Amino acid sequence: VFQRSQYSLTIREDARAPSTLVTLMATDSDQPGTLNSDITYEIESGNTGVVFYLDEDLGILRLRSSLDFESTPSYSLVVTATDGGSAPLSSSAEVSVTVVNVNDEIPTLSEDQVISVPESANVPRIVAAFTALRELGEVLEFQLSGSQNGEFSINSSSGVVSLVQSLDYERTQQYVFTVTVSDGQFSDSSTLTVNVADENDNAPVFNVFGPFAIAEEQPANTPVGTVSASDADSGINAAITYSLATSSNIFSISR
Repeated sequence: VFQRSQYSLTIREDARAPSTLVTLMATDSDQPGTLNSDITYEIESGNTGVVFYLDEDLGILRLRSSLDFESTPSYSLVVTATDGGSAPLSSSAEVSVTVVNVNDEIPTLSEDQVISVPESANVPRIVAAFTALRELGEVLEFQLSGSQNGEFSINSSSGVVSLVQSLDYERTQQYVFTVTVSDGQFSDSSTLTVNVADENDNAPVFNVFGPFAIAEEQPANTPVGTVSASDADSGINAAITYSLATSSNIFSISR
């Protein structure tokens, strides 16, 4: 007969095998030294993953392998004590094991992101969001690091990245950030690349525009001079065409 019918144990999930958990004691009123009083201990059920070991002679319950709170937060073991008689008799007890969670999981951040934001985007504006896998109840903090002048920020709790200051393609065409998530002990990081999309927000500026002189009585199509202009935008937004501001029957300009 077991000294107790129920046992309750609490174990940290980082406990190492072969840690001794408890000694289960059973007694037999038959004559000592005979097979009838010889007791053998056994785990009958509940040993999921075979993480526990019970010494069959001494009744010592030990940890056989590592625990994992995330997969199995508790165990309910049924153990038996059986005598060695020709018609064996046995009794049972229940051992409840509660596994205590330990911060042993590294938070996993979502993948790298490459996004495009028009330079005329209104502020504030949400431009990206990062998520992280975490342990149940774990508090995470997000951080954004990289070269900028305060144009972007990240919500430290939600991982949402926002544009908080106006962009200027002519000043900065691309931002590269490191997004980090931390639980205070472990951390993970990803890269956020923001490409600024150019908009036609700059007027052409003349670099050369005269004055020019030409002798009289020159034939038609005689070159008078060359004007040039530049545009701070890029691509098609920087393509320049020329025309005369006032119509003329004497002069023309190539586009």
